[in-house]
Amino acid sequence: MAKTILTQTNDVVNYENCIAVCVEVCPIEYAEDHVVDEPCIVATDVNGGHTMLFHSPNEDEVYSAMSDFVRWLQNEAFSTFEMPEGNEGGDGD
Repeated sequence: MAKTILTQTNDVVNYENCIAVCVEVCPIEYAEDHVVDEPCIVATDVNGGHTMLFHSPNEDEVYSAMSDFVRWLQNEAFSTFEMPEGNEGGDGD
């Protein structure tokens, strides 16, 4: 089964190398001195590395993207899932 994930920042992740994908709160750096904790979708790979797939200050947006991702996993055999672009503002609204 060849599945590929295109992250919010247009990085390509091979789903076959993922052992877990979950929602976590992560620090997001918007500027050198401006870091905000935001809900994120994070993939853990077979080597224990972590890749951020998507983040947004809006928790509902993150859970909606995760629901779309789960539906994609259940229905698509060979395809690419593209994470939404999301809000890049970091203002927490």
